[in-house]
Amino acid sequence: MASQTYPVPEPSSLHLYDYKGSPCAARIRRACALKGIPLKTTQIDLFNSGQDTTHFRSLNPNGLVPVLATSYADGRPDLIVTQSVSILEFLEESFPNHRKLLPGPNDMAGRYKVRDLVLMLCADLQPPINKRVRELVQETGGDLNKYMETMFNTVLDAYETIVSKNEGEFSVGNEVTLADVCLVPMAAFALRQTGALTRWPKIDAIAKCCKEMEEFGA
Repeated sequence: MASQTYPVPEPSSLHLYDYKGSPCAARIRRACALKGIPLKTTQIDLFNSGQDTTHFRSLNPNGLVPVLATSYADGRPDLIVTQSVSILEFLEESFPNHRKLLPGPNDMAGRYKVRDLVLMLCADLQPPINKRVRELVQETGGDLNKYMETMFNTVLDAYETIVSKNEGEFSVGNEVTLADVCLVPMAAFALRQTGALTRWPKIDAIAKCCKEMEEFGA
């Protein structure tokens, strides 16, 4: 039996619950900017318990940003997406006629390389260095600076090894992808933590290349 395909409806509006200092939320703002998708934002102040309001917890019981709320003009139920990687995939699938940030099925090697790099940053590095974990390290008497240095070095060293094999300007080839969308805010975080990105010259070059693009100011 031949497989059937179904059109993915394009939302009529997107509302991002955001925090300007969050690398996770920055991924979504920049992906939308690159795709030319209008985005309404509401700031959630994570340092003044903005994530603990009844309304926000009703959207995301885990109390983290980003949260993307969608509306549809045809009356179908609104959708709430609460993980940044899921949101990035949602944007790719829901806006197929906009700029693509994930290589297509005809480039399976590139497609899964991008996904690997995204998850290195978002699954291997982001969770251990988020605000909750940093606070726990300090509360339990750990050396926060040493801990952060170890986390960044472990994952970014591996990322550097992989992308150094790519002769293109970006993480995968010569086109910006979801990997770069996730890398730039993490590189900025690493720069604040370490003072320089000289340990990772290819990452530094990619970040600088991205920052020349207006959309990365989002």
